[in-house]
Formats: sequence, C-alpha cells, structure tokens
Amino acid sequence: MQVFKCALKLALRRPAYFIIYGLGLSLMAVFIAGSLATSTPQGEYEPYDCDFAVIDRDGSPVSAGMEEMLRSQGTQVEVEDSELAMQDAVAKGAVSYMLVIPDGYGEDFRQAAVEGRELPEMECIYSYYSAEGSLVDAALSDYASSLAAFMKAMPDADVEEAVRLAKEASDANADVQMIPRSDGAALTDQFVSFLQFDMYVYFAGVIVCVGLMLCNLNRTDVRRRNFSSPVSYMSYSLQTGLACVVLTLVFWALTVVLGIACFPESFGAIPVPGKLLVLVVPALFALIPLGVAFMLGQTNTGEMTMNAFGNILGLVLSFFGGVWIPLDLMSPQVVSIAHLLPGFWYTDALSRAANFDGSMQALAAIGVDVGVIVLFAVAVFAAGMAIGRM
Repeated sequence: MQVFKCALKLALRRPAYFIIYGLGLSLMAVFIAGSLATSTPQGEYEPYDCDFAVIDRDGSPVSAGMEEMLRSQGTQVEVEDSELAMQDAVAKGAVSYMLVIPDGYGEDFRQAAVEGRELPEMECIYSYYSAEGSLVDAALSDYASSLAAFMKAMPDADVEEAVRLAKEASDANADVQMIPRSDGAALTDQFVSFLQFDMYVYFAGVIVCVGLMLCNLNRTDVRRRNFSSPVSYMSYSLQTGLACVVLTLVFWALTVVLGIACFPESFGAIPVPGKLLVLVVPALFALIPLGVAFMLGQTNTGEMTMNAFGNILGLVLSFFGGVWIPLDLMSPQVVSIAHLLPGFWYTDALSRAANFDGSMQALAAIGVDVGVIVLFAVAVFAAGMAIGRM
C-alpha cells in the first residue's frame, strides 16, 4: 500500500485546503442553516401597537374622527405643532407615524365624498425604524374610504353620524387563530439545508484536494518512476483510486458529523428510513466532484485552475440547486436549466428523504433523483478516462 500512503501524504501537504474548504465552509453552512426559524409561536395573537401623533389644524368632526380612529391603532403622543418638533419626534423614534391634518380639510373631504371626487390628501410622516407607520396609514386609508362612502350614501345626514358609522365599521375585526406549523417539518429543514449547502463544500474541497493530489502523481517524471517500480499498473491504479475515495469520504464524514452534532433535534425529527437516505445521498453526490477532480487530474491542471473550477462549479450548481434562492422564486427558464444540472436532483433527493413516509411512490421518486446523480458521476468519470487516454 505504498502508493496509497504516498497519495495521502501528498494530499495532506496542503492542510489549509481541508481547513478552509472542509471545516470553514461547513461552519458557514451551520450558521446559514441555524438561522432558519424552528420555533412555533406560542400564546395568543397580539396586534401591533404604534406610537402616533396627530397635528389637527382643522378641528372639524372629520379630523376628530380620524384622530379617534388612530387611537385604536396604538398610543397617542403629544407633539408641538412646529416643524422642528415634528422632525425631532420622528427622527428620535418618539413616534412611528405622524398625521398632519390641514385647515379646511373636513369641508373639502365632505364635498369630495358627496361629489365622488378624489379625496384630499393629508401629510403623513413615517418613521424609518419600523413598518408600523405603513400599517397605520393603510388602516387610516380604509377608514377614510368608509367615511367617504357613508357621506355619499347619506348626503343629507350629519357629518357626526357618518363619522360614527365609519368608526363602527373600522372597529369590526375578524377573529385570529394561531395555527402552529408542524414541528417535525420545521426541524428537518435545518439539517436538510445544511446538507444542501454542503454541495459547495464537496465541489470546492474534493476537486481541489483530490485534483492536486492526482496532478502531482501524474507529473511525467513521477509517473515514469512509479511505472518502473515492481508495482503493477492495476495495483497502482487501485491504490490511487482508494486514496481518492478516502479523501472524498473525509469531506463527507466531516459534513455529516458536524451536521448531526450541530442539529441533533433536526436530524432526530427525520423518519428512521429517511435518516439512512439523507446520509447516503451526499456520499453518492460527492462522486460527481470526485469525477471532476479525476478529469482535471489527467490534464495536469495547476493549483489556481483547480481552485477556480472548484469554487465556480460549487457556486453555480448550488445556485441552480436552490441553495441560495428557492427555485420557486425563479423564472421557469431558470428552473428548466436547473433540471439539466446535478444540484437540482441532489437538493430534491434530500428534501424527499427528510420527509420520507415509507411509501413506494416516495421511494421511487428518491430513486429517480439518486439515479440521475449516479449517471452524472459516471458521465464525468467517463470523460476523465477519455482525457486520460488522449
């Protein structure tokens, strides 16, 4: 096993690649997967509460009704009617929403409502600290529309009556019931997302570490020396191949062990048959970057090219696999291209395996994904052998 030991020594001469591509990128995957929310909301639904201020320069029943309506949206804060005071209140976060009602607004509002014209505008100032101001403004717009509708339907009625009816309409709220998400589905998302991101780890790590090892072994002077030894060509090839597989399994074991250690509850939420599948699928997928490393190793590609291939392929396939952006948010053209690349089938296989229900239909779907992954690996290895013969 001298060739096997020599190959591993060549690979271990660059421990920085194992640290960066193996451990570093895997820890990045831990942080990304750990950011997924897995907790189910507890308790009753509570509507938002907004600190608001109203500068009423009109003093009409219409402006008074709008101020009363805003009180149901949060807490009113008194602010002086001056430009400096208003700017200071919004800038310092004392209020999230400020409404300025100009003089004569109530009469203009009534006339516009009765005649069916566009309602006059008010000055609204939002705080940039939160989105509460936008929600309050949307609620106020609904109230103004209701008030205008009542005024147009009852042109001879008092304004106070229309304000009262609009306030009653705005106070009507639907009952809200919290529906918790399935804990198992939420938990499995973390471990699956971690393994999906590891697609980048496999391509970057395996291609660089295995590819550089093969490049060193395939140097002309090294090959001549090795083939002049008493070791047969078959033994030499088998030992070299074994070293390549061992290095690939190192990256696979590192990612799997780290994922289980960091997300034990997520891994435990996967059904028992699915646990075996989510461990086998990454191992089979790692054969594709191994094939790419074998192909590049036949060409004596330099270290910089190896790093470029590993990183670019890892990023591109991760993107088309839906790791960075869900495929549901992409255009149909991008999804069609994704079906032509192995990353799509890898992420789909992991998602199906994590929710495996034991049915033959689910097993067949996973089998199709795995079959496509294996075919990709065979095609890449075949291309590498053809390049090697040339």
